Amino acid sequence: MKIFAETEQGFSLLEIMLAMVIFMIGLLGVIAMQVAMVKGTDFSAKVTEAMTLAANQLESLMAVSYTDPGLSDTDNDGTNQDADNDGVDDDGGNFGLDDTFNQADFQNAGIGTNSQFNVFYNIAVDEPANNCKTIRVIVNWSEKGIARQIAMTGIRTN
Repeated sequence: MKIFAETEQGFSLLEIMLAMVIFMIGLLGVIAMQVAMVKGTDFSAKVTEAMTLAANQLESLMAVSYTDPGLSDTDNDGTNQDADNDGVDDDGGNFGLDDTFNQADFQNAGIGTNSQFNVFYNIAVDEPANNCKTIRVIVNWSEKGIARQIAMTGIRTN
């Protein structure tokens, strides 16, 4: 029976360096994945906050009286715009429901986290039917120079 003598006493410097390189490549992949996850989480948090602001505004408007001044079409761009009752704005618009900033019926700028959200809402009277008011709440914000916007629509009946 032949017995082999052990000549190796551990890992060589080359083996250790190669193992470290492989480990670092894997670690860089994990770090890149974490950065992408944090960015995605930040965007999701902003969308969630914008949706919450819009839902709260819409719910508060649905709870007030039909004749409340807050449910008025202040610029009349959504009132009497469908003379032929076909459900299409006779002026070619959307009953003023998509207006933002100075064109909106009502606005509340600089709210939410870091005052970064603007909330607008517009009213269309007698749309889609008589004794109904269509309410559209629009929330917008800017993220890294890109304008973002969400909208919620509800119909309030008399």
